[in-house]
Amino acid sequence: MTRPQAKTSLPRPILVVDDSVCIREALRDLLVHEGYDVAEAQNGQEALDRLFRRPTPCLVILDLVMPVMTGSEFLLAGRRYAAKRGIPILLLSAMRGQSWAARHVDRALKKPIDAELLLSTVAELCH
Repeated sequence: MTRPQAKTSLPRPILVVDDSVCIREALRDLLVHEGYDVAEAQNGQEALDRLFRRPTPCLVILDLVMPVMTGSEFLLAGRRYAAKRGIPILLLSAMRGQSWAARHVDRALKKPIDAELLLSTVAELCH
């Protein structure tokens, strides 16, 4: 009889960065329901701090407008590190008319959130 192999590492969480508790909770509930592990940060500074913790996230879902450190400031401070570690960034913002490619993110979705589109994008980016 073959024994199942023990897991050698914990699943990598998705890091949700948004100052809105309601949005973080909604995203957490949606993602956990789909089997993902979720870590949360309420601003860019908390997100930056979490990038250096273990386990490293498989994806960062990032809002732009936040206190303390905005999403744009997070991108300036943490994008190089995230890219080096292979962590894609999904921008999730209500801001209109801005090119996500110019912000150096892997994808962008607009709020209000389309749950099906979000889940398919997460599945693609966090493989």
